[in-house]
Amino acid sequence: MNGMDATHTGTSEGALKGLDSIRQRLWHGETLCLRFGEGVGFDTWVEKFGNPPQVFFEGRARPIDDLDAVMARIADYLAQGEVRVSWNAEIPTKRDRPGA
Repeated sequence: MNGMDATHTGTSEGALKGLDSIRQRLWHGETLCLRFGEGVGFDTWVEKFGNPPQVFFEGRARPIDDLDAVMARIADYLAQGEVRVSWNAEIPTKRDRPGA
């Protein structure tokens, strides 16, 4: 998933290892893009040095303590069927968002 799209279905040992990789990459500053259809989706990223530290998921900021719940939801999305995931090299910031 390094910069390229992938479609995921089902769960497996490999998928669980993939979740560990996703968590590590998010923690180290990468942005995960989840796309469900034509223009439908959202980006997920962690701001561990933010004040307060946060994880951005499903279009909103959540406390960093919610990271386990976010990872569980990502696992749900992957298990539900087709979702395209990719990594975005650019990390969004508050000033990049409209109305911020």
